[in-house]
Amino acid sequence: MRLVNKVNNIRQYWLNDGLIYERESKITFAQCDKTITCNSYYPTLIVASDCCYIYSHPTLFDNNSNEIFKCEEDFGLEFVLSEGMLCSKKVGIDNRLITLFSKNVSIIAESEVLQYNKIYSINKFILLQNIDQSQIELLSTSSLIKLWTLSFTELTGSEEIGLYSDLVVVGNKLFFYLTNRKYQGIAATYCIDINTGKLIKEISEFTGDVKHFDGMLYTANAEDIEIMNPETFTVEKFNIKSEMDKNDLQRIDYARWVVSDNKLYFGQNFGAHQAKVGVVDLRTMKITDKHVFERKCGSIGTIKVSGNKLYVHTQDETLHIFEV
Repeated sequence: MRLVNKVNNIRQYWLNDGLIYERESKITFAQCDKTITCNSYYPTLIVASDCCYIYSHPTLFDNNSNEIFKCEEDFGLEFVLSEGMLCSKKVGIDNRLITLFSKNVSIIAESEVLQYNKIYSINKFILLQNIDQSQIELLSTSSLIKLWTLSFTELTGSEEIGLYSDLVVVGNKLFFYLTNRKYQGIAATYCIDINTGKLIKEISEFTGDVKHFDGMLYTANAEDIEIMNPETFTVEKFNIKSEMDKNDLQRIDYARWVVSDNKLYFGQNFGAHQAKVGVVDLRTMKITDKHVFERKCGSIGTIKVSGNKLYVHTQDETLHIFEV
């Protein structure tokens, strides 16, 4: 792992056929050295099946700065879909109105739902994670008709249960991790049939922030790595404490890790220690490399991998790029 570049003053970045980053309201496509200036403080990139779009509220542009769509008042853009533009706005205290617009801003479909803190577009579905993490809802993308609602209390029988991972879809299976809000009792990964909302399996031996890489499911936290086959639900568990100790590393930070090409890249922000990145070879469960950041970098925000590059974004808004 070799540090090959550092880019300063980066507030956010994306990986889509190369590095794209935002700095001072300007979005730069690094691969073709093209920069687009936006008229809002915090523009974002929206990746669709056909190309990348730049959303600078309330206007959507293509990557040649041509205006594609403008949101109606109070709406924010969620996704650019083949069916149209999916937007939402707050309605009352507890609800949001989700609306599918055509490019000429005519309404195709709309639905009022509970407030949510995450929204996913998966194949022909819209998946919502409600704001208190107590239930999820599935909607049809084309009609926004609600197909099912799953209450975690009804699923587990506990009123203290909450969602503590992303929602991961593999084929027709939806995986997520639930645990008691007081970290007592229930802690398990659940597999749901995405078409029906019905439980397929509860996997109590597979716990933590679930991620999907290369056809397998992973969790990693502290000194433990777990790998599950989503077809057979077979779980392998590994403890790498001895490897951590040998390499002066303390822990895998929850949610700050990625898997690529049989390697797990993880970050740690641990007390007075400098932020560090470590690399685990998943075939041998040995730590093969690490990097210690200068203290001025602060803590690690995100870690991403694309091709032979590792991208680490630190608290001082520096994007560190490694060759791996």
